[in-house]
Amino acid sequence: MKKIIACVDGSPLASSVCQAGAWLSERLAAPLVLLHSIEKDRSANVNLAGNIGLGANETLLQELAEHDAQKSKLLKAHSKALLEQLQQSLPELNHPVETLERFGDVNHTLSDIKSLIRCYVMGRSGEDHINETHLVGSHIESALRVIDRSLLLTVGKFKQPHSFLLAYDGTEQANLAIERLLETKLLANCDCHLVMIGNTSHATKDAFDKELSRLESQFASITAHFVDGGNIAETLLAKQLELNVDLTVMGAFSHSKVRQFFVGSNTLKLIANSSTSLLVIK
Repeated sequence: MKKIIACVDGSPLASSVCQAGAWLSERLAAPLVLLHSIEKDRSANVNLAGNIGLGANETLLQELAEHDAQKSKLLKAHSKALLEQLQQSLPELNHPVETLERFGDVNHTLSDIKSLIRCYVMGRSGEDHINETHLVGSHIESALRVIDRSLLLTVGKFKQPHSFLLAYDGTEQANLAIERLLETKLLANCDCHLVMIGNTSHATKDAFDKELSRLESQFASITAHFVDGGNIAETLLAKQLELNVDLTVMGAFSHSKVRQFFVGSNTLKLIANSSTSLLVIK
């Protein structure tokens, strides 16, 4: 069975990531795994062996090896304690909450276990930016590029969504993203705001109206919003505030303007300034 992977660390957003993961676990009837990737600091990556040849003996080499082993052991113990604490903070779910510790980069770990992932969750900023929660963690943009699974990104305290904004560009791929939502019924009880930006041709509007009519019975309510032109990031940020939604949803399938946005420089602008959690459907 595929699982929800919540990527956690020692940052304030770890609790938010766990709560979002728990929500996905219940809505999608999939087990939740709390993943902590243990990344050694830069000093741990410095190769001292080349400098030890200056008269140092084998005892010093052995001491350095033992020090490294002890550091790894302590890091693993810290990781285990962190995961246990976060695990205990979660409410009882339909599936037992699992934990997983791995040494190395979190995106490499996600790639390694990709076949097990249904959806993964990350926080906007990690423990390197504890007091700067609007800074975007270094793993986020690369994760969006290379991890071929849907991502739920939390930006603050997670709130179970009652309303959401769905960015729509009229392409077949955008309709596939909607199909994913319908299949899973993830947001079936929510108010949907379907927002089209920039592409307002008659053909696209016809497709939009057809999709809107089809979706009227699928969500608690559905409202259409057309925005002619403008910067995608700025428009979505403004719409988040105007509509007071709890979640922003975007597909990431095609080479449309929306797709180009998600692999372009505007990505960080939306993530850094978003007032809602973001669900990127793949």
